[in-house]
Amino acid sequence: MKLQPAEAAAIRDRIMQEMLALEDERMQRMRENRVGEGILTLGDTRGDLKTAEDEGIIRRELSKADPSAVVMGESWAAKKVNSQLLRTNWDCVSVIVKTGGDLRQEQLAVQLIQEFEKIWKDENCACWVRYFRILITGKDSGLVETITDAVSIHSIKKAEYARRLATGRLGHVSLWDHFKSAYGDPVSAKFARAQRNFAKSLAGYSIVTYLLQIKDRHNGNILLDREGHLIHIDFGFMLSNSPGNIGFEAAPFKLPLEYIEVLGGISSEAYMEFKRLFKEGFEAARKHCDRIITLVELMQKGFFSFIISQPTNITHTAVDSTLPCFAALGEQTASQLRERFQQGLTQAAVEEHVERLIDTSLGSNWTRLYDSYQYYSQSIL
Repeated sequence: MKLQPAEAAAIRDRIMQEMLALEDERMQRMRENRVGEGILTLGDTRGDLKTAEDEGIIRRELSKADPSAVVMGESWAAKKVNSQLLRTNWDCVSVIVKTGGDLRQEQLAVQLIQEFEKIWKDENCACWVRYFRILITGKDSGLVETITDAVSIHSIKKAEYARRLATGRLGHVSLWDHFKSAYGDPVSAKFARAQRNFAKSLAGYSIVTYLLQIKDRHNGNILLDREGHLIHIDFGFMLSNSPGNIGFEAAPFKLPLEYIEVLGGISSEAYMEFKRLFKEGFEAARKHCDRIITLVELMQKGFFSFIISQPTNITHTAVDSTLPCFAALGEQTASQLRERFQQGLTQAAVEEHVERLIDTSLGSNWTRLYDSYQYYSQSIL
């Protein structure tokens, strides 16, 4: 069933109100019964309570096989050096084979991300994103380059929960804990370097996910590499389609308080650097927005050639794309993308717009509740 925008917004708002009320009731009940009937308190770190329900979710997730849960093992460079396959003028590329799905939308997404990367390089902007290659081998198969030296935030948290449960202490696991464990003292040069990398990549992917409206941003689809960069994967929902087509992820981009904690708080130098890079990256993207929009328009209209009477007499015809990212809005997809670049705004108005995007995203209830939904329904930590 295809919903009208007003109907989808009404449903979304009702879900939001109901989920907020349920979450508030749950947290209040937990506080009133910290050691009371039906509640087993396993930890309370920075106000995040863990109950027997949470322990059950975490234990079930830990029982699942997960080869990617080995956090930051041997580096890919070391593996290549140790590989017997390497010869002069040869190289090793890590790939996974995917079948049973159309990879054209994934390929479009990574091509657009690469274009953002080129724009920022041309404009000497330090915003950071990671391009990876996709080779389509058939209508439902292809090769996807593996993001080496990186694991999902979900896997990072899963490994830490496993370690803590082994010692009999559950508590709260956050990215801040991982950064301290991986990079040492928060005042050290190693930690500061990882923190800067985090800010650069957070700025880059915040711009990309807002402009391209990339959704389904849970911790299973966001990676962290060994240098501290965030990396987004899995682009099944972008431009016009979203999970359930209700637009539940209503924040401009994902900026949970957990990310702010890694940056050192809203008054920290790293957070100020993130905001500065976001503004610079957004301005650079606006300046070259036609490069992005043209790619989207070309993919929206698939051009096919067919031969009429003679091999040299070729006629071209355009057929609307069947990619899911164009299904909801059709020809309006590229138009709404252009609107998000805000080409008509003055410099001062752009700065206000960027501040509003950041403020709206910061600690958004929409983001928090979407992560809660993924936690309770899919055990994504």
